Amino acid sequence: MNYDVKKAWYFNVAFDLSLAGYDLSRLRPVFAESTVYFSCVGNSRDSIVLDTEPDDSYYEYLSAEGIQYPRPLSGKAGGRGEFVGAPWGWNAEADERFSSLNVRTDHPPLDIVRRVNSRAFSFDFCRSCDYGIPGSNIFFESGPLLAFLHERAQYPCVVKPFHGNAGIGFIHLKTPQLSMQEKQRIVQLFASGTGGAVYEPWLDRTTDISTRLSVEKDGAITGISHHRTLNNSGGVFYGIILAPVDDQVGPWAEKLDFVAKSAGAALYKEGYYGPAGIDSFVYRTGTNCHALASCVEINSRTTMSLPAYSLREKLAPNSCCLFEFVPSKHYRQIKDYSTLSSLAYDPEKQHGVHIFTPLHLKTGAGFKTPGKTGFFIVAGSISELYGLDRQLRARFKSKSGAAG
Repeated sequence: MNYDVKKAWYFNVAFDLSLAGYDLSRLRPVFAESTVYFSCVGNSRDSIVLDTEPDDSYYEYLSAEGIQYPRPLSGKAGGRGEFVGAPWGWNAEADERFSSLNVRTDHPPLDIVRRVNSRAFSFDFCRSCDYGIPGSNIFFESGPLLAFLHERAQYPCVVKPFHGNAGIGFIHLKTPQLSMQEKQRIVQLFASGTGGAVYEPWLDRTTDISTRLSVEKDGAITGISHHRTLNNSGGVFYGIILAPVDDQVGPWAEKLDFVAKSAGAALYKEGYYGPAGIDSFVYRTGTNCHALASCVEINSRTTMSLPAYSLREKLAPNSCCLFEFVPSKHYRQIKDYSTLSSLAYDPEKQHGVHIFTPLHLKTGAGFKTPGKTGFFIVAGSISELYGLDRQLRARFKSKSGAAG
């Protein structure tokens, strides 16, 4: 990470959905809480744009853990033109927000950013290089897609809009006998103005992998690294595993390196520069046989791995780490940071659990609990990570979501 440039971090998580043109008004409280997810990125010279306010105990906790963090930024006087904007993704909202805070910006034209963040761009790239999911297809109208689903599709399958993230907008289909509701969702997807959809067979995935990279202004492709991602059965992200050696990722690293360089070159050719990520996965093709879908999507923006790698660099550079989000309602027994007790991260042993999100947010009437809690678990091996995670759940997780 380049510490020479003072950055203003901004986790504008609505970026992907804004490209799809969704009405996001009802999700604004969730987006506001999410701005804290970059709180452990960068250092004390940096700043962060927040739409919520953690209580003081959060910053006291980070300081006690020895974690440098960016300072909250507000008002034009706060920016003074000394920071360069570093958002989750570049769109008009991020541009305007940084301008209002007197933060400098440096990014590709926004129409290029939108184009290379479309699943249509990813599909064309994968098809040209034979990197994607076998049997996938692209559609620009609902009629041809519905006919394809009736006559030729492989089931189960998923229909993905051109824009979006975290599984939002996905239409999972189990059989060719589509219900009226499923047909209506497909028609509505095209009517919403997202531009189209990609069809993919839903394969028997065994490992989800993400690659991060950066496309420099001179076309150099830098910072390539690969890690395991954790997604639920619907393909929705919830965590990351970082390890010096991961036997689920290592065997595919050479191919993933090649794909990352190819994707970076394609992005540069389109006029894009900046951070990017690639989603891929390993899937079963038979008994004890596996294959790699080496590029499922290209995300031309910062990836969720940024805070994970940042925490690893600050806390335990050579250890195995699990970065995960959980619903706060299931962990209400964790009322303050000391509650972790014997499970708490020990810097000398580089072992234990760190909470990287605030447990409480300030409101006009007092405090509230955010919707999600972030845990960063450190151990000597991946199996130890899982063991600590099981202990964490056994000690604090409530099945009903109520305090117990």
